[in-house]
Amino acid sequence: MNLRPLLTVVLAGVLHAQNVVNQPIPSSVTTDLPLDTVVASIGGRKITAGEMQKIVTALPTQLQQNYAQDKKGFLKQYALLDQLAKLAEKAGLDKQSPAKERIDFARMQVLVQAQLEKASLDIDVSPDDQKKYYDANTDRFTEAKVKVIYVSYTAAAAAPAAPSGKKTLNEAEAKAKAEDLVKQLRAGGDFAKLAKDNSEDPTSAGKGGDFGTIKKSDALPDDVKRAIFTLKAGETSDPLKQPNGFYIFRTDEISVQPYDKVRSEIYTTLKDQLFQKWLETTRTNLDVKFDSEAFFAQPAPPPAAAAPAKPTTAQPKK
Repeated sequence: MNLRPLLTVVLAGVLHAQNVVNQPIPSSVTTDLPLDTVVASIGGRKITAGEMQKIVTALPTQLQQNYAQDKKGFLKQYALLDQLAKLAEKAGLDKQSPAKERIDFARMQVLVQAQLEKASLDIDVSPDDQKKYYDANTDRFTEAKVKVIYVSYTAAAAAPAAPSGKKTLNEAEAKAKAEDLVKQLRAGGDFAKLAKDNSEDPTSAGKGGDFGTIKKSDALPDDVKRAIFTLKAGETSDPLKQPNGFYIFRTDEISVQPYDKVRSEIYTTLKDQLFQKWLETTRTNLDVKFDSEAFFAQPAPPPAAAAPAKPTTAQPKK
């Protein structure tokens, strides 16, 4: 049996619990009417505005949108589903396989989701814990304003001319060019002008090499972050080789983000860590025993199909 669907269900529940807990009721679902106002009836059963709001709030976003676009049509469809479910119960289908097992699994999914949401809501991260995390992880919140020049190269033996008419460099030529640019910059060359004339990074070249702000926590190669954050403000790096090109970095400013700016990020990080710890503890404490190894044994892979024999060509008779 492929367990991927089961794992997907659990993962989806975890993500939902982390991302949508405490979200307000969508405006497409809310109503200006008092919640006890009777708005419709199905088979004589009165339905209030509050009941409709609860029903729709529990639905996926797409169905909420359908409701907002056509509330009467939605209620008619809901009434049809309600009637079909009652007919199934009357026929005892809810107690027969496979409907019974499907109902049990659907119920389990809903309860799993509810428990995940409750566990997330129950987790409290105090301001003291947030401040302690900030003080212990200031390196994580260090950032640098960076300028860059990028010189590309091709690995081809004979480099063709670029579409722009400029010669495409091989690795040795690109390295020599990058080293010459570093010499010019360290001798007081204008970074903005050199970047505009030489850099092949389209995003930053037109802005004088301005690459924006880089954080130590950003998903960048370690050697790139090392090159940037070992520089002092105003220093230029040696050419850094990356696939297909050399980068020259200048760090204009290094600073640590203030606590108030990253407090909500810290709160989310700590809450997620505690949630994952709770989930892992729950998983570790499971009491699962396999009494029949033969039952759970993985089936042997099917034998590889034999390659078809090549047809023999009949020799003409002499």
